[in-house]
Amino acid sequence: MSDTALMEAAERGNLEGVKRNLNQVGKQGGYGETALIRAAINGHANCIPLLEKEIGMQNNWGWTALMYAAFNGNADCARLLLLEAGKQTTKEYNDFPSGTTALMMAAHQNHPEVVKLLLPHEQGLKDSKGHSAQWHANNSSWGGNFTRVRKLLKNEGSKRAPPPPKESVFLHICTVAGDVEGVRKYVSHARYQDPTGMTALMLAAEKGYVDCIPLLKGELRMQNNEGETALMLAVRQGHADCIHLLEEEAGMQDKGGWTALMHAAYNGHSNCIPLLKEEVEKKNNSGQTALMKAAMVGHFNFIPLLEKEIGKQDSSGWTALMFAAFYGKTDCIRHLLSETGKQATKNCNGFPPGATALMLAARRNHPKIVELLLPYEQGLKDSKEHTAKQYAKKKKKGNSTRIIQLLEKEGTERIPPPSPGLTSQERINKLTAENESLKKELSQPEGKTSSLENPPTRTKETLISAAIQGDLDALRRHLDQAGQKDSSGMTALMHAASRGQTEVVRLLRPLEARLQDGRGWTALMHAVRGGHEECVGLLLLEQDIADMEHDSPEDIATKSYEEADGERKVVYKKIVSLLEKKSQLPRLPKNLSGYHLTAVLGKGTFGAVYAGHGNGRNVAVKVVNLGGHDDKGREMLRREAEILLSIDHPNIIRCLGTGEDSLEDIFVLVTELCCGDLHGEMDRRRKARSSYSDQEVWRMVREVADALTYLHKKRHVHRDLKPANILLSSDGRCVLGDFGIARTLGDSSWMATHAGTQPYMAPEIHQGENYNKSVDVWALGVVAYEMCTGRLPFRNVAAIIEEMAAPSLEGRPSDLAAFISRMLSKDPKDRPTAKDVWVVAEEENAKAMILSLFSESMKQHYSLKTSFEGRPNTFKAVDSMNKPCMIEVVPHPEGPSLLNSPTELKDLRHQNVLEYSCVIDDGKGRVFIVTAWHPSTLQDAMTRRLGNGEIKQHLRQLALGLEYLHGKGIVLRSICPKSVLLSDDGECILGGLDCASFISDAPCKPVGETLRRPPEMQQGRTSYRPSADIWALGLLAYELCTGRLPFTTEEQVARMDAPPPEERDQDLVTLVLRMLEKNPERRPTAQEVVRTLRRR
Repeated sequence: MSDTALMEAAERGNLEGVKRNLNQVGKQGGYGETALIRAAINGHANCIPLLEKEIGMQNNWGWTALMYAAFNGNADCARLLLLEAGKQTTKEYNDFPSGTTALMMAAHQNHPEVVKLLLPHEQGLKDSKGHSAQWHANNSSWGGNFTRVRKLLKNEGSKRAPPPPKESVFLHICTVAGDVEGVRKYVSHARYQDPTGMTALMLAAEKGYVDCIPLLKGELRMQNNEGETALMLAVRQGHADCIHLLEEEAGMQDKGGWTALMHAAYNGHSNCIPLLKEEVEKKNNSGQTALMKAAMVGHFNFIPLLEKEIGKQDSSGWTALMFAAFYGKTDCIRHLLSETGKQATKNCNGFPPGATALMLAARRNHPKIVELLLPYEQGLKDSKEHTAKQYAKKKKKGNSTRIIQLLEKEGTERIPPPSPGLTSQERINKLTAENESLKKELSQPEGKTSSLENPPTRTKETLISAAIQGDLDALRRHLDQAGQKDSSGMTALMHAASRGQTEVVRLLRPLEARLQDGRGWTALMHAVRGGHEECVGLLLLEQDIADMEHDSPEDIATKSYEEADGERKVVYKKIVSLLEKKSQLPRLPKNLSGYHLTAVLGKGTFGAVYAGHGNGRNVAVKVVNLGGHDDKGREMLRREAEILLSIDHPNIIRCLGTGEDSLEDIFVLVTELCCGDLHGEMDRRRKARSSYSDQEVWRMVREVADALTYLHKKRHVHRDLKPANILLSSDGRCVLGDFGIARTLGDSSWMATHAGTQPYMAPEIHQGENYNKSVDVWALGVVAYEMCTGRLPFRNVAAIIEEMAAPSLEGRPSDLAAFISRMLSKDPKDRPTAKDVWVVAEEENAKAMILSLFSESMKQHYSLKTSFEGRPNTFKAVDSMNKPCMIEVVPHPEGPSLLNSPTELKDLRHQNVLEYSCVIDDGKGRVFIVTAWHPSTLQDAMTRRLGNGEIKQHLRQLALGLEYLHGKGIVLRSICPKSVLLSDDGECILGGLDCASFISDAPCKPVGETLRRPPEMQQGRTSYRPSADIWALGLLAYELCTGRLPFTTEEQVARMDAPPPEERDQDLVTLVLRMLEKNPERRPTAQEVVRTLRRR
């Protein structure tokens, strides 16, 4: 009999479809399977209540729905199918002999949760070969860790409990479905507990069925085998609306002493915590609190809700702060600093009594946490007289250089812990608090102390300390801290202004201008008080702000002048004069009234540029008096505005608005406010005799080329690219600005207008010839040359026009020098396009980034060559023996992956499986993979039509590889043409093993392209089995036969709606369709595919 509509709906978990076709209940398919069996195979527990009439039915081999649920590890389904417990198969199938039980299948497949459910009902039963469930667990061919299953079956007895009462199971079934009427019908059979101790009330609470809970109140305060209550199960799932219905269970604890509040804190359900106040301060069997549980997993936002538990210690003396330090939860550390100074009282997790949070962080290699804790806990010793510095040196894995640097000068003077119970703003202020000597300095604004001139080591990596020291490089590394304040409310900009750090003020002005400290002072006021005239000039955009005493910057300057004497009086007089000169700020057009001007920044080519503020941000406002411009000038202004408004790119200045005022006769352009430009930065470097690194040059080239590529694609040419027009954003990006003479190309790609800045203009412009967008690439080459050498490549226009090339770049890598030389080709046809420049620079940037991540040992063993197009983290390399290999850097996998078992991965040896010679986890979320070098893939071979013989040969090789992997208990999880590599002699090699996992690690997240996932994955099943790899191999075979995938939508995958491959051997077509069988149980194994192809 063919599949019924009911079977198909159950297989997909389509409840409405099941309800519509209930008249087909009891019908069986060609292999005897029922709709209930289909639902159980795919884990659709919600369908089981509708199909209860099929409970007990068996297919042609005697398999029941419970057996399929057990085989696939679907515990929710197995719980509802316990009425089938005790049944045994009638025929050998799928390597299981007749007489096999559901318990044996769960044991063989390593599903401990299902084993716990079935053990009381099926222990002691034996199959036709005399094997028990314990034997199946001990002799399973599946990989993975069977410890839990074997422990459960170690004392497998022979006395079995009968299947549970039918009505009790039906109550559970109705509860899982949220069927209120069904619950009401069977509620008289409440208080039944399944083999794991679960009651109907617990199931309702776990699902969040608030309408069922009141009907089951007779089960309140019952506990399952782990001691858990319905309240705990509801909270663990975040069902806050169930809590008031289950409040009678508040305060109860499970076998480990956990409360519902602890479950909420650990699982991240902040909505539940306020409703469980009476459980605050309770401790589990280890003395741990809910706050400690939250700290373990990093739920820092829960800490204010659990504030009463701050300072508590568990039975080993550990605090929430210690747990946060141990597990690397930096955000929690910042909220728990009031616990600093506490020490462990007993041995715990390998740490002796006396251990501190700082010691834990040092051993576990958490540098950011060490930096936060050092001032509070430095110098403390454990019971063995060890300090944090000694713990850092005993660290077992990862690079500890940063930790050792932080602890190198570990002192003994500690600052007291901050008080608990701070407001949110006070907490933020405390995050970046300076040490005690810095606090004293802040109260004496006119003086300087050695502590400020030589800040302690721990502050070197903060934005505030970098501002104090005037360290621009450190500032750029920590711009993400902009806006943070110290304990007095001062920002980095305020510190810099108070000390006269002009360049720091210029850099931080767009990010922190117009903020106020605890007494209402702005950075301008600090600059005024410090007598720093140049900083005052940079901060005039704050001139309109008054402090809490209603004093303006002008008032502060006047008062300082009156109090000063000698040279200081002269300085303050200049500042008073500067502030008294009120700029005549123009009125903006009505459509820009949300912005107000605060100070003059400078004069541009077409008008004045002002600092402005509005809509919560600082901006630059170009205001041009149209009266001084002819029609051509006005047109250029409008053209700049039109171009900017049509552009959206991270490396091009962002236009926030434009406007014209006919009465004032002005044109206004509002853009984001940048920190400066490349011209000013290059000038600063020249004065400091500091050169740009190769990586900095490549970065500038990459970012500007990216902007030019975008512009050229939109048919815009900048025509005035130079350092002064490459702006520097607050986050360090190069941003292309000043589009005053930019041109939009018409039908022709050529221009003839003489435009630009002479040293950066291409030779064809100087010669009066027609030119195209390559002039922008020439200008970029000039800028790159200037960054490398500190001088222009050509001394005058004559040298630009002459045929002689620019002087060679000495002391720079040959690839960089040669590429800049290409950009400076006198013939525009020889120059690369902007896209070509970006591609090369992107590759160099990726190489530099990867190299920076390499450990010293990797740098000694491997040398990067080229990257792969579209794969920036994959490189061809050579090892120390000059043997080619491939290096890839991938994120550390979140779920099950062979990357978590590098030894097993490197031990794989098969001619059709990629060889992994090195797998290194750097401990920072990245994994470095070194594999054999195979330059071409099956995707490359598919550019031509393959013959039947070639396809069969490829399939046989791939099936051999899968047979080997499946025999090792591994599923590949992702097979596609680009992941199949080709050896030099054309042999197919399975790659992409970083996606692979052990079969026992299922369920796993689906990976790869959606249309390459088998139907069981489309329907919500998450357990990868070898049959999923066979499906993927079938898709690949179809693609080899036809040149395309058989499906274009997920619905087609679910229906297996694909025509057979045409014009191919019938035996090949039959095999492909067998591999693409919708039912995973009917697909051939890899071994069967090999045999089939071997016969043919």
